[in-house]
Amino acid sequence: MHEWKALTILFTLHEIKGHEEPRVRPTGLFPDFVTWDEIERERKRAIEGDPTVLIANVKLVVGGSLTGLICAARLTKLNVRALVIEKDARIGDVWRNRKLFPKYIPRVKLADFLEAYATGEDLVVWTSCELLPIPKYDSASKRWSVTVHRGGERQTLRPKHIIMATGNGKAYKPEFPGIEKFIGPVYHSDDHRGATPFKGKRAVVVGACNAAADMCIDFFAKGAHSVTMVQRSATCVISANAADTLVYDRVYNERFAVEDADFGSLSMPTRLGLKLAAAGSTKVAKAFDKELFDGLERAGFALTWELTPGGGEVGAVGFVAERAGAGSMMDLGCGRLIIDGKVEVKRGSIARLEAESVVFEDESRVGADVLVLATGYKPVIDNIKELFGPSITDTIGSCLGGIDEEGEHMRAYRPSGHAGLWFALGLLPQIRAFSKYLILAEELGLKETEPV
Repeated sequence: MHEWKALTILFTLHEIKGHEEPRVRPTGLFPDFVTWDEIERERKRAIEGDPTVLIANVKLVVGGSLTGLICAARLTKLNVRALVIEKDARIGDVWRNRKLFPKYIPRVKLADFLEAYATGEDLVVWTSCELLPIPKYDSASKRWSVTVHRGGERQTLRPKHIIMATGNGKAYKPEFPGIEKFIGPVYHSDDHRGATPFKGKRAVVVGACNAAADMCIDFFAKGAHSVTMVQRSATCVISANAADTLVYDRVYNERFAVEDADFGSLSMPTRLGLKLAAAGSTKVAKAFDKELFDGLERAGFALTWELTPGGGEVGAVGFVAERAGAGSMMDLGCGRLIIDGKVEVKRGSIARLEAESVVFEDESRVGADVLVLATGYKPVIDNIKELFGPSITDTIGSCLGGIDEEGEHMRAYRPSGHAGLWFALGLLPQIRAFSKYLILAEELGLKETEPV
């Protein structure tokens, strides 16, 4: 007889009595023979006139728009008035305008899905709408005074709660001496709209992580004369095949419902997962991708699996958990281009720019007609400080995102430190799972004094 022992045990709040999430969808039959569109018009009017929760999609990146929509869908099921404001002209434009190439779902299909999701879940979304500085919070009424810009006009809203469905911070754009002398375009990877105009040109991409790899693939595919990747520090790499085989396929497959897979993923404490990675699972990943890594190193590409020197080889899992993926690359084909010499790797720091070249600190040069800065993003908290001002953000602290000592999201999906202000961010599985807990935390205080 086997004696089973538990490695971990997870206790989590499933729902609140009296605030259960409906298990079935409405039938479409309403009292007094009113129609769905009549019901929906009245519901939309009530939400737009007096939203209880304002969900702001600001500076969105991978999955960001879905964050706000999922939160709104959960609130809508609980009959809480939720209004989503989206800066882009259409729901899903954050994906339509991307430069990245998801492995499985084409970006346009994903964008169209987000639009269909909002319709199917009866969400109220204001597009081409921007949240303006600086929201004010009235502790007596426990409501915000928020100004939004929509359709050329300003409008004031007074929600009880604001959910900031944030992605990355603003683009980080390093300033190089001599940039005014460079005769070609210089832009951040966020602003990349395709490499077709640069056919036959010399492209230099600053950075060696996901965005940089995407840029290099695009320039090569569109016929650039040469493509050079500038790598300043070592990168943690995992192939998409390894990520699927060793991580995702074991959890997300046809054997498990998505809800069960999400729940199972939560049962592994993040800090314990990092210890297990350092103890052996990273070695398995390195062995799986040995041919790729050997080839990259021969081509001069520097690799690492440590967040800090001597801190343990936590691998891609650690870079995603601690740094939201910064400093890492999931290889979708750029690695082979580097190994085959179709994308050159230049190690070192840029000293200055000249008219048609990038000059490095060792005085070596790389010819360039276009320079792309795949240099990442500023901290998310910087965006929040600009929007809310110091009187509010001082109560939050300087850290947002990443994980704390217990392995939990810092300030996200739980009380932020300021009443009525919440943050939602992360990868798609995290958004699905943690959005429920955020809404439950809000729900504890939403219906205590008056209907919503």
